[in-house]
Amino acid sequence: MTVPSHIIAKTVALLISSAAALILLVSPSILSASGPNQDVADAPEITEPECSFWLDYDDDGEGDEPFEAEPEEYILQETPVVGGCTFKLNAPTAVTMLVESELRDWEAIVALKREPDPAEEFRMYPGRGRREGIAGSMRVTANLDGGTPRSTKIRNLTDGYRQEVQIPEQFRLLEISVTTPDGSRDRLELNVQSASGAYLHAYGKVAQARRSLPDWVIHLAEEWQGEGYPQVADSIIAQAEANTNGNSGASWWMWGFIGTWVIILVALLIVAVVIIASNKPPPPQPPGNKLFGN
Repeated sequence: MTVPSHIIAKTVALLISSAAALILLVSPSILSASGPNQDVADAPEITEPECSFWLDYDDDGEGDEPFEAEPEEYILQETPVVGGCTFKLNAPTAVTMLVESELRDWEAIVALKREPDPAEEFRMYPGRGRREGIAGSMRVTANLDGGTPRSTKIRNLTDGYRQEVQIPEQFRLLEISVTTPDGSRDRLELNVQSASGAYLHAYGKVAQARRSLPDWVIHLAEEWQGEGYPQVADSIIAQAEANTNGNSGASWWMWGFIGTWVIILVALLIVAVVIIASNKPPPPQPPGNKLFGN
């Protein structure tokens, strides 16, 4: 009996696919190769971070006002800061710890606690923020103090005049990284923005006025504030609030001014229509009736 060709083709394809599947099962998988898995297993890991920071207005080492370490947050420039972070560090192989900050004259006291051993403490500051040979599982605490940077910047105008403007500056509050010799790395980084007292005051005024003032007033104030002129933004909000709430004379004067211009524009429009109508040529006369003569 002759076997149809299409059955033979299907049988051959089934045998080939079965052989390929068997080869894949027997051979080691690329995804589970020992190299990458070994690297991942030996990589350092930072977990369970908890951080808290305060502004220390009187510079006595005690926090006066807490703030969130977020890139969108604004804090007062040129003000002492205290606080820090605690986290778990798992370092299967020896790592190098690097502590960095963009606070002015910062200093950090780092403590490594491995149970049941006593804590190991060391001090870090600019130029000496590296510690090598750290290995094992431990709890790390880093207490930091320093001063927020000044956010005022110099703007060069077209005529050569240099003007100081107040634009918030994002800076690195604290960064702690751990790295193995082969380059495996983990880190904890916190950023925040410093701003002048005038900027913070204007920022608060604009945010508060959103519920009571027109959108165009808010937009105008935000434009001036974004350009680095918070005093102008504050003045815009204050004047708008005065005209809206208490200064009725100024409000009547403003509406009277607008009404006067409306009346003038309407009068000019009427005069223009009259002039155009008076200068319009008369319509042509119909031709005379030729049956009766002119």
